[in-house]
Amino acid sequence: MARILTDKHRSDNTRIFVEEFDANDFYLFVSSKDRTDAVNSLWSKNDFLEKTIFGKKITKEDVYFLIKNHPWQKGSVYDQYDDKSDLSDKKFYAVVYPRNNNTGGYRIYKCISNNYGAPVESPPVYTETSSDQIYRTADGYVWKFMFNLTTLEFDRYSSVGYIPIIEPDIGANTFISGSSSEMSQIIVENPTENIGYEKISGTVEEVFNDSIFISGPDLNRFENYYSGKYMYLTNTNGISFVYTIDTYVYNINTLRAEVTFLQNDPSNEINTGSTFDILPRVEIRGDGTGAVGIPVISNNSVTAIEMLEYGSGYTNAVAEIIDPLYFTPTDPNSNDKKAIIRPVLSPRGGHGTNLIDELKCKHCLLFAGITETDNLILPSTNEFTKIGLVKNPEFANSPPIVFDNRISIQFDEAIPFVENETVTQVDIANEIFFSAKVHEIEQDDVANTELQDSSSTVYLSEFMGPYRNQSNTTLTTISSEFPIISSQGAPVEINNTIEEPEYIQRSGEVYFMYDFNPIERTEQSREEFKIVLEF
Repeated sequence: MARILTDKHRSDNTRIFVEEFDANDFYLFVSSKDRTDAVNSLWSKNDFLEKTIFGKKITKEDVYFLIKNHPWQKGSVYDQYDDKSDLSDKKFYAVVYPRNNNTGGYRIYKCISNNYGAPVESPPVYTETSSDQIYRTADGYVWKFMFNLTTLEFDRYSSVGYIPIIEPDIGANTFISGSSSEMSQIIVENPTENIGYEKISGTVEEVFNDSIFISGPDLNRFENYYSGKYMYLTNTNGISFVYTIDTYVYNINTLRAEVTFLQNDPSNEINTGSTFDILPRVEIRGDGTGAVGIPVISNNSVTAIEMLEYGSGYTNAVAEIIDPLYFTPTDPNSNDKKAIIRPVLSPRGGHGTNLIDELKCKHCLLFAGITETDNLILPSTNEFTKIGLVKNPEFANSPPIVFDNRISIQFDEAIPFVENETVTQVDIANEIFFSAKVHEIEQDDVANTELQDSSSTVYLSEFMGPYRNQSNTTLTTISSEFPIISSQGAPVEINNTIEEPEYIQRSGEVYFMYDFNPIERTEQSREEFKIVLEF
């Protein structure tokens, strides 16, 4: 029995997570000077929280839906959208980079047709005035424009192998369950095997209210030979129309034919000098309306269906090419073979209605950039080796935008501590109830080398009490009643100001952790953190 986790489930989970930012506080936590493996365990999560050095809040405006980056490259083959195919791991859209388009920025196009798996030769060229934003390129591909990214957006919010979806009011891009679709394309299932279809071309000589006169070198002389076929006409203004032929009468003396149509008066649309193609008729049936396609004929075979109108209101559809007169595929003595065609419906609501679902979004990016203003609060020395995402951490006051999670102690004298050593406090029973690492030492007003002539500010990080599997503020709070003991055993009395951080130790839910080689902070540091989550 097949068990399938659908793309819809994954994109909805991604969407639900992003919506959590409306009602919850999320922070980027920066932790741990010394590298240890981040493991999906309770101990590892508490250790990560306990060793937090600083953090910055991530708002919903800092969260972006991500899709895979498939750059448009000449010679590549892209998968076409097909409502019968699983597109989860396929390249069914392409990102046209600035070097390949005339508008700058990055433009994302969905592949509607790939010309039966042909390599691409020319990218779509965006035209703002295009009504349907569908582009047919010389290589036979059909593309639907989806959205664009500025160079700044691409550089800032892309991650390795992924790009963000950025568009106005993305949250509103949802559809009512059960809403209908348009016709995306009609696929010819046997483009190299069908045979027996002709295309006749010529010119319109005269136009009347109820008929037109045409000429052409290959017009058939049999009466009503083309009845029931399409006539695809293009007037001298370059505008095209499709009519269904009703009657056809050829005059052997004038070498012209008179044609009437099942539709009404053509004189308002067709003029003398218009060109035409007579083609087999494509019949589309379904619960929608308005879809119109014409066959592309090459060497008496239907090789494709060109969509003229995509219609609307479809939830199901079938299509066939109506057999022309004297077309006999069932005759064993005939070479005729019927073209088999299949309609492909767009996603509900049409292409581009719901980018998150359509483009199989199952990733999101959380962006946190450290600014010059942030660096006035955050530590500017030492190293860190982990970052993580924490939901709803608790603070002594209102949740800050950025926070420094180090204990600050001012001494009236220089102290015998060195950076990165572990210092402790013990109670009257000589039991350790507090330990921490010396993260930074600021020496102030040094008059000479005598320690007593100096004052110091010491910043402690990675402080902890004996209980590692629960949140408890009292067990991790430094006490001014006991001296701090250096790693060499030298006690230093606390007789001045202690500033404790606002963050309540071990609080919050760890959603994500990542460890790496140490990164050093300086006053010039301006990190940009990008967390990519997959659902």
